[in-house]
Amino acid sequence: MSKEEKTLSLKIATLFIVGSVFCTLGLGLFFQKKVFDLRKKRALSSKYSITKILQTGSQKNALSSNYLAERLGLSKNCPQNLQQYSVTKSLEALKKSPLIREAHLSKKWPNALYIDYEVREPVVKIVDFHNTVMDEERYLFPWQPYFPAKNLTEVYLGLEGFSSEKTGERWACFEKPLGAKEAFLALDIFHLLQEKGGSFFVKRIDVSRAFAKSFGKQEIVLLIEESLSLGKRRYFFPKILRFSRKNFAKQLGNFLVLREKMLQDYKTQLQGQKSSSLSKVFEEQVLDFRIDELAFIQEPKRSQR
Repeated sequence: MSKEEKTLSLKIATLFIVGSVFCTLGLGLFFQKKVFDLRKKRALSSKYSITKILQTGSQKNALSSNYLAERLGLSKNCPQNLQQYSVTKSLEALKKSPLIREAHLSKKWPNALYIDYEVREPVVKIVDFHNTVMDEERYLFPWQPYFPAKNLTEVYLGLEGFSSEKTGERWACFEKPLGAKEAFLALDIFHLLQEKGGSFFVKRIDVSRAFAKSFGKQEIVLLIEESLSLGKRRYFFPKILRFSRKNFAKQLGNFLVLREKMLQDYKTQLQGQKSSSLSKVFEEQVLDFRIDELAFIQEPKRSQR
């Protein structure tokens, strides 16, 4: 190839490269303008106002759309545009809800938000505070009207410095797990009772004096309700059980052994009795297991229908 031909080829290549650059820039600006115009159109059009909340999660419709809308800052009277809506800020607000354990938020065009979330599961009811439950991670959150009204074991922690009348103090607990040693102990007891407790219902776990400074005052108190069915009749035997903290598991085992004998005694005494009532509740019985290998039983003085 001659020198003139090489120079010509170089000029053509240069022109081709320059033309390609300008063409690419032109197309880029063209599409950028189209995107800008589309966003502007969406931002000004009522078609893209948020009117729907689509939700999925660990439970079907666990929380109402009205509750979610409130957490997301949405209002029917002042609709927000989906184009301008900040998913990041709204997700942060959503995760601050004491009821929500985990959440994901995204836009669904033209006018909806999609939320996939997991609600906290109430395990026990905390009677130190009004209408408050606790989950396995020791987070506190409101109970009703968000969860079905069912029999939950009550837990009394006896926390000092907190009052059910001071709403601000109570709700401040919801931002992080409850760190009180009484909360750890109450959950351990609850799990042990689920594992070994049997058929009786544990109405309350009282650990308010479990860590008392005086060793003689330390105790764990359980309120349980034993039930027995004989034919069509059903009998209820409420009991107060008292245990020490250090030997709770062993003393609970002693009660479970004694319980089998007590149930047999109940059956023997009640069989053949005639009554017009289909149910009967006996007076509360107190059993104290705080001294190893011994059980002090306070027999009820009378029974009630």
